[in-house]
Amino acid sequence: MELRSKWEFGEARECRRGLLCGMGISPEEQSRPLIGIVNSWNEYNPGHVHLKALAERVKQGVRDAGGYPVEVMTTGICDGMVLKDPKYVELPSRNSIADQVEITAEGNFFDGMVMLSTCDSIVPGHLMAAARLDIPTVLVTGGYMPLGTFRGKEVLHIHAQDKVGTMKAGKIDPAEYDGLITHSWGTCGGCTSMTTANSMCMVAEALGMSLPGNSSVAATSSELQLIAYQAGRRIMGLVAEGVTARKIITPKSVRNAIKMDMAVAASSNLILHIPAIAHEAGYDEPWWKYFDEASNEIPLLAHLVPSGPKYSLHDLCLAGGMPALMKELLPKLDGDCLSVTGKTLAENVKNARVYNSDVIRSLDNPVMKMPGIGVLYGNLAPEGSIVKIAAVPENLMTFRGPARVFDE
Repeated sequence: MELRSKWEFGEARECRRGLLCGMGISPEEQSRPLIGIVNSWNEYNPGHVHLKALAERVKQGVRDAGGYPVEVMTTGICDGMVLKDPKYVELPSRNSIADQVEITAEGNFFDGMVMLSTCDSIVPGHLMAAARLDIPTVLVTGGYMPLGTFRGKEVLHIHAQDKVGTMKAGKIDPAEYDGLITHSWGTCGGCTSMTTANSMCMVAEALGMSLPGNSSVAATSSELQLIAYQAGRRIMGLVAEGVTARKIITPKSVRNAIKMDMAVAASSNLILHIPAIAHEAGYDEPWWKYFDEASNEIPLLAHLVPSGPKYSLHDLCLAGGMPALMKELLPKLDGDCLSVTGKTLAENVKNARVYNSDVIRSLDNPVMKMPGIGVLYGNLAPEGSIVKIAAVPENLMTFRGPARVFDE
């Protein structure tokens, strides 16, 4: 069945039709569903520098499936590149990105969207916009950064960062330090650790808003190129089926994302981002309370750096990726939640396999029974506070001593 755009514009459409003809766009192309390729590509964010080429694969998929893709842009700042206090960037840029998408998508009457993003505040900004607009949407997240190499060994960027204080104290050879800093980051993708970028990419997949495995493939991989093409084709299926973002982002899928957060010791920034996404979808539940409940239910299944000692996103990928981790966690999840594939979460992970049971643990053999993230209460924080339990050394799990309190 040939798909056509659902929007009619009357007299205003004639102006639009004329403008499109003036750009050389044929009447047949104009009749197709209009798919916004919402990109956050730029030349100064390593997590996004490859998204321009990736968007071309998305557009090819859209065209092959009968749609007409148009690429538009949003802001995409890398927190690691920001020299100012991150509090001036993280939430303001996230909220601005959601507004940018709303203005562009609403103004141009997109029939659907494929959104491309990787980093800290951009992925939640795109998810917030998808929930707010409630049109068919697929996210393509940009993959993790390849490991660097130095002196014949693969190195993790987080281990290079850890040497900054050592260098300031004069306890490391300057040549070794300089070599670690200049060789520990790969060419593109999200930093290869469980910080906010990869955490939010995993949230997108746990919510069902990206294709299975998207959040745990390398930015330079052929798998990511294929996922981008498949996302372009799949958005046309969602348009035909009338499956909008709020049919996927539901209270149950939000709870799934929170449980995934606990199982992998994801970024504590998710406490800010997941409720904001749920709010845009119209679900103002006591999400802080649910984080607390999940922290008492979900054990740690994957202990990745920086809270873990050695395993990276690359190790998670080799061990089976997010589909394998979600399959292990499935008894604790709502497997009936719908995803952008048109299938349920349980169906998506049915054939997933764990290839390294030390990287991805099972529920009956977790890294530890406590979750990666905890909600603590006490006289210093009577309304609750957040701690990344997976990053707390064993000798500090119980501590008595003076407290330094900061009140802003």
